[in-house]
Amino acid sequence: MNGLLWQLSDMGTPLWFGDPPTGDRARALLTVYLATTLGLPLTLFLMRLASRRAKTRGLPKKPSLVTADRIREGWTATIELPTQRGSSRLQASIASADRNYVALSISDVPSAAVAAGTPLRLFVVGDTAAYWFASIARDYVVRNDIKTLYVERPAWIEKVQRREHFRVAARITATLSTIESVAELSQMLRGEVQDISAGGFAIALPAQISPGTRVRLRLASETIGECSYEARVVRSAATPYPGPFRYRAHCELMHLTPENREAIIAYCFSAQRGMAHD
Repeated sequence: MNGLLWQLSDMGTPLWFGDPPTGDRARALLTVYLATTLGLPLTLFLMRLASRRAKTRGLPKKPSLVTADRIREGWTATIELPTQRGSSRLQASIASADRNYVALSISDVPSAAVAAGTPLRLFVVGDTAAYWFASIARDYVVRNDIKTLYVERPAWIEKVQRREHFRVAARITATLSTIESVAELSQMLRGEVQDISAGGFAIALPAQISPGTRVRLRLASETIGECSYEARVVRSAATPYPGPFRYRAHCELMHLTPENREAIIAYCFSAQRGMAHD
């Protein structure tokens, strides 16, 4: 502030007499100068802009951080709990959220696993985005056969990705078969899903499949379970890598049920956290 006033004084603008002003007096003099030079509307705009920047100074710089008041009742959640062998995961849903706690509806779980003070991670899925945050269990209540886990609500949660594009690397053995009008013409290939999201997947195959072909993916994963998905090949090309899988097809998932979509997203969360721990 004082530096700017010195520059204006050197330019021939007599803003003060005697000792240079500081603090509030300096700001007042600069405001008067700007108002008379630039006009009152522009000066007020600049003052509001400066005030807004001052209010956000010191807030988290990471663009993926958002305030936890975005958490909504009904969102699905995956709870990651520490165990002696690493971690375990529970499926849940947000029952409620207030200024201090997030209440989670969960299936039956030993109370010792969620004792007060237990550290945990939560991955929650909203309508358009997914988030994660670290927290601490505070209470586990069973009332009328309804099991509720209360955890501390953080000030900030981190946006993971848009839910449709939350993609993780994978190595899942799978079978891909083409969907034909005549069943006898269907081609079946064994391959390996190499990445997956709620929107689609990439699979390594021993033969090429033409773009636009409708296919059915069958896979067995400990996390997702045995599933069958309909998809469409978006593009397919040869790879430079030796081995049985010389081609790679990128496919778009079609006609997913809400349950299947949430199962894939939960798998992606678990896989990403597992890679982070490694």
